Parts: sequence; structure tokens; C-alpha cells
Amino acid sequence: MNITSDVALYTQHERRLSKQPVALVRNMQASNDILIVDDEAPIAELLADVLQDEGYNVRVARDGASALLEIIKRPPGLVLLDVAMPVMLGSDLLMYLRGHGFSDLPIIIMTAGLSPLLYLSQGATEVLPKPFDVNVVVEKVAQYLPRGRSAGTE
Repeated sequence: MNITSDVALYTQHERRLSKQPVALVRNMQASNDILIVDDEAPIAELLADVLQDEGYNVRVARDGASALLEIIKRPPGLVLLDVAMPVMLGSDLLMYLRGHGFSDLPIIIMTAGLSPLLYLSQGATEVLPKPFDVNVVVEKVAQYLPRGRSAGTE
């Protein structure tokens, strides 16, 4: 999966008089990592353990703002995203990512809310209602990412 993202690189002490970037990084390859974004530690840890056992590389962020920094730093291959979180709502992160070059990134919303069609219309790839069966999560993830070990990313 290719993710096209524009990142401007500047030297540390360079004063920018124009808006032109010094270098442009394009076609960043998405990793086979899964980023779990949930402020509820027991849910995030359970999902991380199960998905690691399935052979995936997993990272965890506790809020939308931390997740955004992780995604910019190293784009994952898939995001499991809770909606109701402190600092930045999952729905805000979803809309930001869709509007800023991450249109191909699979984002699976996990919510106890009653409006899955809203998240799909905002660009979610899938919506999983909470509470969910972890086996269903594993099946959904496998639809979008090959298993980590079978893909040679141990």
C-alpha cells in the first residue's frame, strides 16, 4: 500500500522566508504495523496482546493527538481507533487524516456509539461496535493487512 504524504524538511537553524520546502518526501510506504488508539488501557492492552500473538507489530496511543504524532512519524498499515477520547476525538482524527493525504490508510472505528453510518460517511473503513469479540477484530484486521509473521516482518 502506498501512502503519499508531503513532508517539508528544513535545516535546524534555517530561517524560512518563503513557503517553499527545502526537500519533499513522497510515497512513504505504510508499514505492516497496527496503531491501536484507545484511552481505555485494558482494551488497548488486550487488543495489542491478541494482535501480537497473531504476528502483527503493534503500537498503542492513548489519545487522538498522540496518535496523530505517531502516524506522522511512522505511518502504520492500519489504525484501530476509538471515538471518545481526551485531547482529540477519534472522529476528529479520522477527518483530519482523510483530509491530509491518508485516504488509503485503513481506519477501523471502535465505538459504543449508535451512529456507525456517520463514521463511514466521514471516511472510516469499518466500524466495530463496542463491546466486540476480539476474534472479529482479528478477522477485520486480516482483511486489510497480511499477518505479520507470514509477511516476513517478525
